[in-house]
Amino acid sequence: MPDIERPTPSPPSASEASEAPAAPAPSLAEIEAAARVLAALARDPALLATVDAETRRALQRHGGELAGPDLKARKRFQKTLLRRTQQARKGADEQARRGSGIRRLRDEPVFRAPFPPLPTRGTDASGWWPVLHGSVEAPAAAG
Repeated sequence: MPDIERPTPSPPSASEASEAPAAPAPSLAEIEAAARVLAALARDPALLATVDAETRRALQRHGGELAGPDLKARKRFQKTLLRRTQQARKGADEQARRGSGIRRLRDEPVFRAPFPPLPTRGTDASGWWPVLHGSVEAPAAAG
């Protein structure tokens, strides 16, 4: 059989290399400092002439990746933002539910169904309106 020429694997591109977690994520203070440096470089691009060629190329390459990310990076960023928004909304919903009357009742050691107390026998019930245990309208001493 003839020898089949197999392609050699190419080195990973910049976007693939950035996917591998090589270093810990930068802190918020480091990101803010980087934003200040990028803003200063945008105001005066001549500042790039003060650094060595390798650093200048790295700054321009990474700045370009941030300014115009490829499709994969854009989708990953959009998914991350969407996930955080959904988690924040879910957390707010859970907080609201935790404060609701039925949740508080279910968290008690003995669950008392939220049935309103009925008027006593033989009394006029025409003005009676049910007030559920644990509701906002219930008196504080009734708990």
